[in-house]
Amino acid sequence: GPDDDLLTPREVADAARALVDVGAAAVLINCTPAVATLPYVEALAAAVNVPIGAYANAGTVDDAMGWTAPLEPGVERYVELAKRWASAGAQILGGCCGTSPAHIAALTRAGW
Repeated sequence: GPDDDLLTPREVADAARALVDVGAAAVLINCTPAVATLPYVEALAAAVNVPIGAYANAGTVDDAMGWTAPLEPGVERYVELAKRWASAGAQILGGCCGTSPAHIAALTRAGW
């Protein structure tokens, strides 16, 4: 969730194993703050032998607008964090709440 408090990395890994057992071909973590996503990717990498990935939140919850996210330096920071997810084993990268086409374009330029 947006506050990184719905499930622990261990609980996500347990769920991922169960999903793979019933046929999931890939498992991704989403809707976590980008700065808190790495432990979840690491847990998935240790738990399953299928492609894993992450698409995280950027910015902050804004009651009036839904989400706010600065484009610069936010986009570049998101890509820096995504590189860490990839180094930990993520093969599928994207964006969730607060990301924009600029975030996805920057991931694409970085090779994803």
